[in-house]
Amino acid sequence: MAQDHTPSLFDTPLEELAERYPFVTERPLMYRLLFDYVKSGVYPSSGFIMALLENNLSQAWLLADEDNRTRLHEYAEFLWNEIPAISWGSEQKITDYIKSFEQYLEK
Repeated sequence: MAQDHTPSLFDTPLEELAERYPFVTERPLMYRLLFDYVKSGVYPSSGFIMALLENNLSQAWLLADEDNRTRLHEYAEFLWNEIPAISWGSEQKITDYIKSFEQYLEK
């Protein structure tokens, strides 16, 4: 079932996000890739992040380093609670989300 909540990624102070999701400050590159993707439609350069966004947790587990493997639950909660539902969940949703930025920039 699709999410119908409004994520707070851009409204929540970084310190507050880090309290709920330690990877935000402990793995800043991972957070930056997610943030840039959501804010600007920047295609994530990490296969691990792409697998998370595609909701492919088995692939994410295979691509993750040991630390990120232990954080999969944290990442899943972050996606569910903080990232707009239209931007993740399948490869098609990711493609459509990125295209929406490209179409906006073409105008």
